Amino acid sequence: MGEPCKLIPLDKLKRLLLITLLLFGTLSVAVTSGEVSFPSFAEEGEFSDRKVRPLSRQWKLGNLDGGNSFVFGVYRSYHTMYVDLDPTPEINLWDENEFRLYRQLMIRSLKPGFIAFEMTGYPLASLSALMEEKQGEFFSSLTLGEDFNILRSLGAGVQEPWSISMFIGQLADFLEVTEKEEVVRAASGASGLVITGGLYQLFDNCFVPSNWFRLEWKLKGGGERGSKRQEWDIKAGYRNYGLPDISNTISFVFSRLRADRNDTNWGLTKNSLSMVDLQIPVSGFDSGFSRILVSYGKIIPFKGKFVGLKIGFGYENRRKYDGEAKEFRVEKEVLRKIFFRPVIMF
Repeated sequence: MGEPCKLIPLDKLKRLLLITLLLFGTLSVAVTSGEVSFPSFAEEGEFSDRKVRPLSRQWKLGNLDGGNSFVFGVYRSYHTMYVDLDPTPEINLWDENEFRLYRQLMIRSLKPGFIAFEMTGYPLASLSALMEEKQGEFFSSLTLGEDFNILRSLGAGVQEPWSISMFIGQLADFLEVTEKEEVVRAASGASGLVITGGLYQLFDNCFVPSNWFRLEWKLKGGGERGSKRQEWDIKAGYRNYGLPDISNTISFVFSRLRADRNDTNWGLTKNSLSMVDLQIPVSGFDSGFSRILVSYGKIIPFKGKFVGLKIGFGYENRRKYDGEAKEFRVEKEVLRKIFFRPVIMF
């Protein structure tokens, strides 16, 4: 277990707990899985692999459609309010050519037709940091071996306890005509600008006060039709940590999934999932990459499901946070790893 965190002042702790309660509620009624990202205001299953049904309400703002959406989850909870600025959306035909599909989404986003605001919270990550800070003895009892804490591992990978986001861009449904001459939705996508910010960040399971923000341009979507399933998530952005000891970064992420239950093609792009995540520091005191994550997986259909193996390489170069001294250490910690993970998709 890392060094204990220095206590947050009581007034700030009360305020943080109030925000937590407002965002998450007292109990989670659904668990979200996979990597999720804003916008997440869509209907069940849209834009991600979530299988939860939001608590939603639709309303009218003049001649424009709008609504609210609530999802409570132990990993991630959010409330979204959105307004559709384009009452007469364009008709988009599905295109198997990925480049043309991405280009079409990008062009559409240049004329914004949708705006959404979202409050997001991460209950498990916040609980882990609070328990280590306020209930250190109990937190230590959840440690297995020398340095594996169950609660900390469940909340790992989250950079902030909560955030507020605004999305402005376009949504698009891609339609396809079947052999029976029926028009069906082949996929849905979102493209546009996302602005996210907050007042706290999480470093080494400690709350660190900081006025941070992130700007991202993203293309995200997916769909499932017949035996085929596809997902994509492309984003480029800039994150300002609001901390003098941490370098601000620019980032690029490309994630792609293509699967077909009726195809056993062993080509690189067929029945595969791939991801590239790059973060480059832009402050004067850092250089090189602060994060590199590359992975590729091959899947094959098996009894209506997909099974396979993913291999990847990860690299991180960052400063650790000393919770006792309430500052970042001068020396950096370089982490390199090669990983193999089984893949099972339903």
